[in-house]
Amino acid sequence: MSHDRPNTLEGTHLSRVIAGFVDPDWYRKRYPDIDAAGLDPVRHFLRHGIAEGRDPNRFFDTAWYLQTYRDAAASGAAPLLHYLLSGASEARNPHPRFDADFYTHEHPEAASNPLLFHLRVGHSLCYPTEKPFHIGDYQPSDQLPPLPPEGVVADIVIPVHGGADDTQSCLNAVLADSGSMPGRVIVVEDCCPDAALVAWLQQLADAGRITLLRNRRPSGFAASVNRGMAEAGDNDVVLLSSDTEFAAGWLTRLAAHAYAAPRIAAVSPLSNVAATDNRLDDPDAPLPFGHSLDQIDEVCRTVNSGRFVQTPSTQAICLYIRRTALNELGDFDAEGFPLGHDSVTDFCLRADAKGWTHRLACDTFVHRHPRADAVVRHDKPDARAAALLQQRYPGHPRHLAGTVRFSALTAYRFAMTAALFRLSGLPVILMATRGADDGVRRHIGSLMARFHDKARFLLLEIARHDITLSVPALPGHPRLVLPVERDDQQEQVLRAMHVSRLHIHDLNPTGLDIKALVRRLGVPFDITVHDYLAICPQRNLLPWQEGLYCGEPGPAHCNACIADANGINHGARDILSWRLKHAWQFLEADRVICPSHDTKRRLQRYGLAERAVVAPHDAPAGATWPVTVPAYSGPVLRIVVLGALTNPRGARTVAMVAEAARRSGLAIHLIGYTDDLFPQVALRLVAQTGRYEDSDLPDLIRQTKPHVFWFASTAPETDSEALGTAIETGLPIVATDLGAFTERLSGRPLTWLVDHRAPPDDLMAVFEQVRQVLASRPDIAPTPRPANRRPAAMPDFYARDYLAKRRVVRRTPSRLRRILALPARQPDGSIAPSGYTRLLQPLDHPAIGGGHRLELADASTFTRQSADIVMVQPAALSDAAAAEALIAYRDEAGGRLVLDLDADPAESGCAPKVLRRLLQAADAVWVASAEIGRRIAPIRAPVTILETKLDERIWQPRRLPTRRWDTQTRILWVGGADDENFALIETALVRLKSAYGDKVAIDILGLDNRPDLPDGLHRLQPSDLASRSYPAFVHWFGAVHPGWHIGLAPLRDRPANSAKSPVQALEYAASGMLVLASDTPVYRGTLADGPAGQLVANTPSAWYAAIDWMIRDEACRHTRAARSRLAFEETGSLAAAAAARRAALEMLFNKPDAPPTALRRPRQELHLDNDPDHTPSGKRRHSGRRG
Repeated sequence: MSHDRPNTLEGTHLSRVIAGFVDPDWYRKRYPDIDAAGLDPVRHFLRHGIAEGRDPNRFFDTAWYLQTYRDAAASGAAPLLHYLLSGASEARNPHPRFDADFYTHEHPEAASNPLLFHLRVGHSLCYPTEKPFHIGDYQPSDQLPPLPPEGVVADIVIPVHGGADDTQSCLNAVLADSGSMPGRVIVVEDCCPDAALVAWLQQLADAGRITLLRNRRPSGFAASVNRGMAEAGDNDVVLLSSDTEFAAGWLTRLAAHAYAAPRIAAVSPLSNVAATDNRLDDPDAPLPFGHSLDQIDEVCRTVNSGRFVQTPSTQAICLYIRRTALNELGDFDAEGFPLGHDSVTDFCLRADAKGWTHRLACDTFVHRHPRADAVVRHDKPDARAAALLQQRYPGHPRHLAGTVRFSALTAYRFAMTAALFRLSGLPVILMATRGADDGVRRHIGSLMARFHDKARFLLLEIARHDITLSVPALPGHPRLVLPVERDDQQEQVLRAMHVSRLHIHDLNPTGLDIKALVRRLGVPFDITVHDYLAICPQRNLLPWQEGLYCGEPGPAHCNACIADANGINHGARDILSWRLKHAWQFLEADRVICPSHDTKRRLQRYGLAERAVVAPHDAPAGATWPVTVPAYSGPVLRIVVLGALTNPRGARTVAMVAEAARRSGLAIHLIGYTDDLFPQVALRLVAQTGRYEDSDLPDLIRQTKPHVFWFASTAPETDSEALGTAIETGLPIVATDLGAFTERLSGRPLTWLVDHRAPPDDLMAVFEQVRQVLASRPDIAPTPRPANRRPAAMPDFYARDYLAKRRVVRRTPSRLRRILALPARQPDGSIAPSGYTRLLQPLDHPAIGGGHRLELADASTFTRQSADIVMVQPAALSDAAAAEALIAYRDEAGGRLVLDLDADPAESGCAPKVLRRLLQAADAVWVASAEIGRRIAPIRAPVTILETKLDERIWQPRRLPTRRWDTQTRILWVGGADDENFALIETALVRLKSAYGDKVAIDILGLDNRPDLPDGLHRLQPSDLASRSYPAFVHWFGAVHPGWHIGLAPLRDRPANSAKSPVQALEYAASGMLVLASDTPVYRGTLADGPAGQLVANTPSAWYAAIDWMIRDEACRHTRAARSRLAFEETGSLAAAAAARRAALEMLFNKPDAPPTALRRPRQELHLDNDPDHTPSGKRRHSGRRG
């Protein structure tokens, strides 16, 4: 926090306006440093807070505003200032949970600045800032059906202009509805050109079944209905389009709604076409899911019984109007709106201005025939009428859209759709995706189209802050948007929709907790592997955006990649916790659908392929390859690239070849588009078509006339729809030897597979080979495809198994035993260093694991997972209730509970009573030292001693500085924020620096609570990522350049310290440093005691002498430092301790079922304060550092 340099806003008129946005009480609670410093919140925000990106109140999220509105970020203005000057008037949202459109729709007086209005007025009156959610609206109604009052008479007015079949069907249905209300049928024939239809209408009139009015000249919709309404006298009227159909009882329900309140002017039903977007489907599509009109109306009547939505205007195809409203408002404006249905909108808005309301009856459905021509002239767009409406009612379109969006209509529609799903008796599959990739969207769309008559589908699109639920089969269906944190609402809606299976596609790693949602729903789920996000935060196995395939190296390289990305890779902190976090999808899925064998093999490397099935997106192809030799007469070779050309798909490679091939007779065409990162110099050298519809691709290929297709991906793709298209053309293909390309193109004629690292010259040589082959006009005989790509060897998974209620492919039960780890965590929720060194890294180590499957949990999630063994560190459990829940979980599941202790019980991070209970209930207790075992012996014995070792996979050997003594010797001390051990060496370090000056460099990592260090001592500052992840700290530690010669590990000889582990010495040795450690029991017999260093008496003079000697004796220093890494590998690494860890695990797995003996021991007191002088060590700020 800074409070020295004032912001230039202070004292200006603008500052007084901004001050009105600051909530002082909230600001103090949100930022305790302000309160602690006794600063005035408003003044601090104006002087510093606005520049530091602080939030002025609970309703303005500065970071979210910048992330959401890129133009605001690009402007350079402070987010609140941008909102004040333009964002508020543009109805931008100030917070993810503040919907400005909703707020101003509910409170029009807030339109100029919704946030300021809410701060001044709305908050105190508890106005909601977003649309309320009521799960009952998504479920069947429990209301009784409404009934109209006695004596109501409604005449049905039907204007007719043509469309004999539809008109006859409509009138026959009206006349046949014996249960309808009393009233006449008035037909207004508006100069219909169909003589046969006119004659038929006259026959009905002569028979007394209808009242027929005939216009002498074409009059249009408004004049025709005005004449019909006048004919109705004092009766109510129902305007009905002559191309509609309906079910029995429709009119009674509309009348009931019309009289449900005193001043209701007009009522419309749900329909497939409507001005208020209340349609069930596309106007030109058949009825939803092939259901009949009677079925859909019955669903409306039962599910939405009595439900309605109040709207500012209604639609004209079916409109009930009360006579009292007509008498007050007068006729439709036939002069202003003679032809179109805009006259209905005008009537409704005139009524609205005089206090009348209108309803959309959600329990009634009227269907209009697709592409009907009966009233083409009546409802075609009229630009003049639309302009007149805009002039009279400028705010109507926005108000109407808000009414539909913020009403309960969306919920009622979902309730109806759920009932239609249930009526079909088909499974309901929820497709989940982040919705960003076009290829994934196409694949989802193809599955929905393929199984449209065998399943019902919902689409869940997951963004950072919201999820959107839609029904893709119904284009007119509303979309439901819910905040990602409203998991209870999401579950309730999906249960109401009868979801029976979930199919996960690509997901956002942040946002919705899909794992929790899956477990709450309790339905089986599949996952299709479209990318490698679960094993690589980059998604595509590239070390950096413009790089090449990384080769999937070890964890140290992956941690370096994450660190180099500076935390922007979806919040990844290290590769181990990332993979454990995402592994559940593959371990718990019913089926892991891999589009290629290559995809499955990659998953197998990480133990994620146990439930994998190989199912290409496209159906198995024919027995032989299609072959087409293009006509080539030179000199230009047309190379065609398909799809979106991004860096993972070879954008920079294509650009390099395009630049190098200017005079080589190569012309590169892109059927698709580039992104913003494509090199601008090469952009003009590549001809682009731009985005295209899938249906247009064959024509685009024919127009481009390719000689060869090029797939230049530099990252392995799981599949490629574009490659399938190219294969079926039979034309030549050049592709990289990565991912699915290799197996899909194996054995194909006219195909060149090239190294994905090939430079431009090599690629141009390949294209020269293509040119020579085509110039020779080869005659290629039919070539059989590889056996594994033929239909007989590769049955269509989707046709055979996709909708199977149970898996058809039987699998041998997994031999992998499941271990659930609950590691200690830091205040921000990240895993504590001991969680890595004691649990995650040992259990993940290849020399220790292999016979088990590791999963990650915390105190709030473990009950949703099953395991053979649960391993917990005391600090992972927040209180006694969590401990009891864990014990009960163990008892119910019949597994084993292991308690791991790595420090003195007093420093376990757990309350004494809770620790005692865990010690008594655990099936096994693992401790890091014999001293810990001795201290807990009164409560629990025996214990298993497993010393803390470090993972050599991430502690990579480093090249240390080799400068001679007369240049500089580098010394390092690592400790806590308030470390009393530093006092043992402080005097010695000050003396040494004074004596040797620049010939020694002394670095200090820790002592954060000491603002000033002695002169000559340099404080190290780890990266933010290194502070939140131990593996990230290890990477940072190893990347500091130059490194150090000597590592210091002072430790006071006192009982509280005797339970510690010699981790500090191990870390120094792993980095190749000579180790000087205190001569205490903790370090005696360790690698610091000879192989990698020496022990030092705990006096300032002894420390001075030891360090001084190592500075001067360069040969001794280098000899011991050279042995330190070897000593670490032999005694301090996980590989060296693998046998003991494996034995401890096998003992757990093979232990006979019996309650732990400790449960039968008499109660003993566990003393957590063995040392009366002990004071717990202070917390270090850089908690990624292992203590």
